[in-house]
Amino acid sequence: MCPGNWGTFYQINMEESLQTKYKTLIKYVLYILLVSMVIRFLYNLLIDYKFVGRLNEVEMFPIKDKPVLAFISIVVLAPIVEELIFRLPLTYSKLNLALSASTLSFVAAIQLDRMLPAIPLFIYLTAILTGCGSFIAIQHVLNRDESSKQALKAFWLKNNSIIIIISVLAFGFIHLMNYEGMTSRHLLISPLIIGPQLYCGFLLTKIRLASGILWSIQLHMAVNGLSFMVSTIVTPYTL
Repeated sequence: MCPGNWGTFYQINMEESLQTKYKTLIKYVLYILLVSMVIRFLYNLLIDYKFVGRLNEVEMFPIKDKPVLAFISIVVLAPIVEELIFRLPLTYSKLNLALSASTLSFVAAIQLDRMLPAIPLFIYLTAILTGCGSFIAIQHVLNRDESSKQALKAFWLKNNSIIIIISVLAFGFIHLMNYEGMTSRHLLISPLIIGPQLYCGFLLTKIRLASGILWSIQLHMAVNGLSFMVSTIVTPYTL
């Protein structure tokens, strides 16, 4: 099923003005903020009633110690990387799939190397080589084998709705890695814990398919930027 056939979810005018698009983007940021506040309130109720304990949030980029690095990582780099992985391949093309897979390989290589004793230069060199290698390999396979290319395209278009749902869920649940101290009860209410990310992923997907990947990146940056500003005052909380 193609995106354009999936109800009114995608029925947005591709020719709408730049002003209208930015109004939509701002509206989505406010929606995400409102939904996040409601979900956080419900989550805090469960904590207050002792159903679960408060989770510790993993601060990968210490805002207080290195605010500039944290800002670049959270507000600029993270949205670009996550949109390339989760949203770019929602519209089928060889380039989209290759870029998404190579970005995922790059991030996976960094995470794997961080678990091993290695110098930072080696970590990023390995990640770059892994990402570039994945991109070249996928492009080579798809350009060389026409039957594989057509089969993959047919599969992607036929199962587009399922791929979209998986993308939204994966984007949400990957953010469980932001927390430590998970218990079975936390896992039970995990959709609530990552509810803001699930809703954000839904709107990011909507704007990506309606207006393009650059607009989902901008929305993601706006949401993370707002979260970054809030995190300088209260508990760090980013999408």
